[in-house]
Amino acid sequence: MVLAVVAVSCSSSSCGRNRDCSPRRTYTAGDACQGPRECIDCSDGRVRVSRSMPTEVTIGQDFSVCLTATATSNCTDVVVKETVPEGLEYISSEPPAQVNGQHLVWDLGDLQCGQTSQMRVTYMARNEGCYTSCYTVEAHPCCCQTILVGCPELRVCKTGDECVRLGCPVNYRIAVTNCGSQVAREVCLTECVPDELQHSSCCKELYYDLGNICPGETKCVDLSFCTCKCGRTVNRAVVQSCNCPPVTATATTMIQACCITLNKEGPAGPLVVGKDAEYTITAHNEGNIALNNVEVVDTVPPGARIKSAPGAQIYGNRAVWKINSIGADETMTFKLTMSTCTPGCLCNQATVSCCEEVGDCAEACTRWVGVAGLWLAVKATNNPICLGQETTYEICVQNQGFADDQNVQLAVDLPVELQPICAGGPGDYKIQGNTVVFKPIKTLHAGQTETFCVKVKAVKQGDARVKARLRSDLLKTPVTNEESTVVY
Repeated sequence: MVLAVVAVSCSSSSCGRNRDCSPRRTYTAGDACQGPRECIDCSDGRVRVSRSMPTEVTIGQDFSVCLTATATSNCTDVVVKETVPEGLEYISSEPPAQVNGQHLVWDLGDLQCGQTSQMRVTYMARNEGCYTSCYTVEAHPCCCQTILVGCPELRVCKTGDECVRLGCPVNYRIAVTNCGSQVAREVCLTECVPDELQHSSCCKELYYDLGNICPGETKCVDLSFCTCKCGRTVNRAVVQSCNCPPVTATATTMIQACCITLNKEGPAGPLVVGKDAEYTITAHNEGNIALNNVEVVDTVPPGARIKSAPGAQIYGNRAVWKINSIGADETMTFKLTMSTCTPGCLCNQATVSCCEEVGDCAEACTRWVGVAGLWLAVKATNNPICLGQETTYEICVQNQGFADDQNVQLAVDLPVELQPICAGGPGDYKIQGNTVVFKPIKTLHAGQTETFCVKVKAVKQGDARVKARLRSDLLKTPVTNEESTVVY
């Protein structure tokens, strides 16, 4: 590169060097300053450097030289070197150059294809003359190969029902997301089934192959279980990959057992009608949560009446207890007294309900018996009778009460005027002197009637009085009846 410095016509103060006005040499483009002087390109095949500067300057004047390096391919260790001419003084450069004697060196490092780097040098012209400034450019080819360095990062989120009833299904969703910068490969999900839950497959561990998960991608797995045990259950999922550490997530579910049981106890009987029967009703919350707005109702059967039910509201044949809440594993007891005038087996039922829509029922039966009422009647078929004639006494025994009677026995006492011949009835008999004794009737049911007969012969004149005697388990004293027969 050629730098031409042209001296102007003499002046007393033109350059401050020669004060005389003798003629001086003038340089022109056709003289020794040959070659390009405005802009020139130099290239080593990898970097092209364009250099531009003024065509002429004045002694003592500062001027700039601009170098622009442009990479035509990827290259490294790019170095541009400028040689400072003897008649010029280096002032400065941007960026600063390394000064090595008469050489200015710029180490540009690596340049990508098409990348540009610019250098500006400031000189001062000290002497007249034609000065040549040269520069060189060096660069090494740069061959690049790209490798992606990333890191997969798996995150797992598990959501599900926080509270369910025992026996109801519980659902979970597991979302696996790659939050990293590299593909997570061979991702596998393992679901550990706790004891409180049961999967349709009956397996205690469930495996899911999720394959590869790209950065930012999410894969979901939906699971459904049946609850088989109450309490707090922790469901855990483990996600593993061949190129990142395992991660886990848990979901907690409270399995509520809403269960209340009812028990009722009372006398089985038999009780005599009119007597009181006391019943005990027990409500037990067998669940693990409190039950609210609990209502216990006892309904007595027709023919019975409630005599007392402490703490209850009585509506006819119904006693109703209302409780705000029964805590988990809590037991409450209720009392009811019932009576009836109707014999038989009477059952009254109690029920319990609450706003959690669970309940139970219980029943107690008591047998009531009535009082036996035995009726005895004696009638002679012939009255009066003549001495030597015969007559028959018909005896009727009836249980007019409401209860059965046991071991009902009839005995007939004959006076001296009469002599027993034979007898008849529902069972065997014995004639003991002038008394006829019948075999006891084991059970004489309420409303049952039995008929006996005794045939006699008149053996003496007079007013014959026949006396029938009736005994049973319920009779404190015998029932008697007499029949008068005249023997003439």
